[in-house]
Amino acid sequence: MPEVRGVFGRGHELGVVAAFLDGVRSGPSGLLLAGEAGIGKTTIWSAGVADAAARSYLVLSSRPAEAEAKLSFAALGDLLAGVIEQVLPGLPPPQQNALRVALLLEDPVGSPPEPRAVCAAFLGAIRSLAAQGPVIIAVDDLQWLDGPSAVTLDYALRRLTDEPVGLLASVRVAVGGPDTPPAGAGLPAGRLRRLRIGPLAPADFEAAIWASAGDRLSRLTTRRLFDASGGNLLYGLELARALGRLEAEPLPEEPLPVPAGLFGVLSARIAGLPAASRMSCWRRHASGPRRPRCSNGRTARRPGPRCSRPPPRGSWRSRARASGSPTPCLPRRSTRERRPRGAGRRTAD
Repeated sequence: MPEVRGVFGRGHELGVVAAFLDGVRSGPSGLLLAGEAGIGKTTIWSAGVADAAARSYLVLSSRPAEAEAKLSFAALGDLLAGVIEQVLPGLPPPQQNALRVALLLEDPVGSPPEPRAVCAAFLGAIRSLAAQGPVIIAVDDLQWLDGPSAVTLDYALRRLTDEPVGLLASVRVAVGGPDTPPAGAGLPAGRLRRLRIGPLAPADFEAAIWASAGDRLSRLTTRRLFDASGGNLLYGLELARALGRLEAEPLPEEPLPVPAGLFGVLSARIAGLPAASRMSCWRRHASGPRRPRCSNGRTARRPGPRCSRPPPRGSWRSRARASGSPTPCLPRRSTRERRPRGAGRRTAD
């Protein structure tokens, strides 16, 4: 891969991406760029997407967000946005109808489409596109895929044989987190490579900071930023911005007058917003994730110990979860039978 402007110290990672793109023509394969938040996954992912486009590969991309993780088939709509009218005529009528309904291109007639019909339609679409040339399915932040899209992508990837199709995805993992592929990475283990994105080297970190902050920060201060951020460029850039608002750099024997941790730095930035915007951010953070709603509009109860396990395969709950349908709100069962009024009272002898 040629040198990418604005990318510092990622020669090895870009070389791995280039080798992955070279091998797509020989059959299905995948490359997962895994790392903590702010470490540079999206930068490498974007460079790979640009390289694939420069090779005249067809790129189907999606960049899901946490807020969209509950929207059924949101990512699938992104992936097929530019090619849907091209692939629909070649699909059997049941698959055409299922895909149109899933992507909100037409109203459902009768019962909702079978999830398997949507999966088969996506597989047929990928095979049709791959017959014309290499296809790259590019997903940034794979962990935020909505459930139905993840199931559909897994279904298609597992059934590819010799088609020139590649999955290029970034996925966020905690430091020391598990290496288990997330939902959406359905390729066999032998065809899927996981590349761990680590911190930048000190010299590359300094070059990136100076490219952003200019010569306002000394080499000593930049090295202290590297030590404080652990080589995480996003964290380091936020620290540099915080120091840029000071009148002078701290002395070597003084602690850095910046919050500790990426959360603290971002909190300091929120504190500098107007009062109305600041209050909105804190209210949204304090409220936590919204609880799902049932089909009748009521807020669903939080899962208890008995319902925290996945539903049995084939049950109506598992089918609803796979299709993205709202969970029906069942009437609450009484913990004891109702008795006639007065029953059980003592009566005079």
